[in-house]
Amino acid sequence: MFDRDGRHLEQHGLSVRLQSRFPNLNPGSEQLVRVYTRRDPRTCEGRAVVVLDVALEPFSFTGHLDTSAARVLGETLLLAAQQAEAVQAEVNAKAARTKAEAP
Repeated sequence: MFDRDGRHLEQHGLSVRLQSRFPNLNPGSEQLVRVYTRRDPRTCEGRAVVVLDVALEPFSFTGHLDTSAARVLGETLLLAAQQAEAVQAEVNAKAARTKAEAP
């Protein structure tokens, strides 16, 4: 869990591919989100943090979240996923009704 200097870095789960709004902008580039836990005595006041790493080649963004913010983000993502599924179910049901009503 820790190295000799008290540092910790561990990836959690799988890397998640992003669906680009502009797939032709940089074809073949990796667009991934990764989540880590990290602790370094010299950064973040020595506290363990959750790291959100977003790689949009050729750029990347790495942000540190405290545990409370990470939990809020996780809950928010779950709520957004549930709402997206509900919206898609309604779209599918409307399409099925329209198809059934067609002559």
